[in-house]
Amino acid sequence: MGQKSKIALIILFGFFLTQSLFGQENKSIIIYGSVIDNNNKAISFTNIIAVESQKGTAADIEGEFLFRIFSNQTIIEFSHVGYNTFTYNVNEDLFSKNDSLKITIRLTKKLSELSSVDINSDKTELVHGNNNIYDFEFIGNNILLLKGGFVSNELLLLDEDSDTLSVLEIPKSPQRLIKDCFDNIHIIYKDSIRQIYIDEDDFMYTLYTYSIDDYYKYLSSAIISIDSTLIVLTYSENKQSESYYYIDSSKEFKLLLKITDEENNKSARTELNSMHNFKGVAKGLIERSVFASSREIFERRSFYKFILTQAIYNPIFKIQDSLYLFNHINKTCLVFDHKLQSTRAISLNYVEDDNWDKEILNDIYTNKVYAKFNNKGKVILKEIDLNTGNIIKEYKLENCIFPNKIVVNNGYIFFTKRKDEDSGQMRIFKQKLN
Repeated sequence: MGQKSKIALIILFGFFLTQSLFGQENKSIIIYGSVIDNNNKAISFTNIIAVESQKGTAADIEGEFLFRIFSNQTIIEFSHVGYNTFTYNVNEDLFSKNDSLKITIRLTKKLSELSSVDINSDKTELVHGNNNIYDFEFIGNNILLLKGGFVSNELLLLDEDSDTLSVLEIPKSPQRLIKDCFDNIHIIYKDSIRQIYIDEDDFMYTLYTYSIDDYYKYLSSAIISIDSTLIVLTYSENKQSESYYYIDSSKEFKLLLKITDEENNKSARTELNSMHNFKGVAKGLIERSVFASSREIFERRSFYKFILTQAIYNPIFKIQDSLYLFNHINKTCLVFDHKLQSTRAISLNYVEDDNWDKEILNDIYTNKVYAKFNNKGKVILKEIDLNTGNIIKEYKLENCIFPNKIVVNNGYIFFTKRKDEDSGQMRIFKQKLN
């Protein structure tokens, strides 16, 4: 079982606990298992939808899934490009037992399948022909690709026409690229980070190497800079509270804004206190085995860690000479000038939409902002009017479900997608917003 599967099972244990925490008014069960084809091979990233609510999830790369459904959701639909859709009916008696259900879904291929080149439609272009792209970042209009290989790994710097400007061989096993608040590019390894410098002739080389601990200690919390002021983000209260500080020429930390999800924070505190109390109770239950008590404690810790303490999402962007802080807790976008004085607040109308994917994308060249929506694995970017907060345009990502990384740059959507459902290899595409 892969790492994702282990995490999925940990989360599964946590979901069982929600029955005692939140009552039995809306009964639910956990459905988990795998999706395979007629040759018993896993089908990665299968779309899984509860028909009645139109809410769902997707299988992981190993074809395994975990899905919580309620008593008013008994029809589950499994679909994947190139396969016939399969419908599963859940026995309603399971809800009264607060049970879980493990199933194996077998999908059959359609008689006429889409070829692997069908993704290259009129709107979608292949950026680079290599099939083993780990990650990408932008440096102006140039794009930096982190490329895998059997012997070594490489950084490729491409211009806006996808022509190669330079190549840098790097040590094996990189994990991803990051861009810091000063627009410096770094390669993340398991225990170290390497900063990449690109000179005026587009020649690349490694500038610094430092420990991963130093990165998280000194650099990761610094998220944006404006003029000579640095904005720093810290989390507290079970990651349900964000504090935005700024450091100016005085070199002192000053609070700009604090955002807290009081409801989620209360639930996290309640569960944490319940776990502490449960430890004492479990020791006194002689009739229970030591294994059973330890298992329940483990399950509650997992539920607390993976469910209740997921960090809240309130991003901040520099757009022209202002900062736009998207406060999704209060459903407003706060605008600050270059002196960090609040100038106005914009109501955000997309927050209540169930299909909003909790992600905002900013095109630094066009100064446009998009909310990312996900409907059955299909991505739609909706442009936000920064004067009214209303959605003014929509753009559908063509011929692609469940893309990986998405970036909007200079009027294009750039995204990575697996070569096929049986491969972990990635390709990078772009699509013009028009």
